[in-house]
Amino acid sequence: MKTIVLGCVFALLVGGLFPQASNATEITDIEVKGAMRISVETVMSYMPIAIGDSLDEDNSGQIIKSLFATGFFEDVRLETSQGILTITVEERPTIALIEIVGNKLIDDDDLTERLSDQGITEGRLFSKYSFERVLARLQEEYISRGRYGAKVNSAIKPDGANSVNLYVEIKEGPIARAVSYTHLTLPTNR
Repeated sequence: MKTIVLGCVFALLVGGLFPQASNATEITDIEVKGAMRISVETVMSYMPIAIGDSLDEDNSGQIIKSLFATGFFEDVRLETSQGILTITVEERPTIALIEIVGNKLIDDDDLTERLSDQGITEGRLFSKYSFERVLARLQEEYISRGRYGAKVNSAIKPDGANSVNLYVEIKEGPIARAVSYTHLTLPTNR
């Protein structure tokens, strides 16, 4: 679904940049907006285009793909005006804090390692997809240990300059018990 939406957005963006496929714009300057932690030089190093090149549908798509492929950005937009290519980026936030409460069955070190294996550690770029995947696996782990009522809740809270705090609350619930049933003989009607 996300791919379809991104594809539609890309088609609209490219269609707005280039109403006709034959219209290519010569780039006289490149501006980068929105980069805070990632330097403009780093953004430019991933660009498959330079000043003096022609910008068309194909290479605008390559620019967007190459910048998204870095994993640094949540959003990338292109605009052209009088030969100036403006690239507006929205950086992925970094993780400032991870706080886990309520876990007894699985110890803190094990939980921290599971998060770390998916790139969820303080100081790293935050991936909501990876975070949700770890939480889903954690929920499955509790179920596999007989904790069918376990709940793994999370909160993602912005913390200032493009960083987030992650909170995980675990309610392990009681362990499921097997109930034994005695074989009953039912009377038959004769």
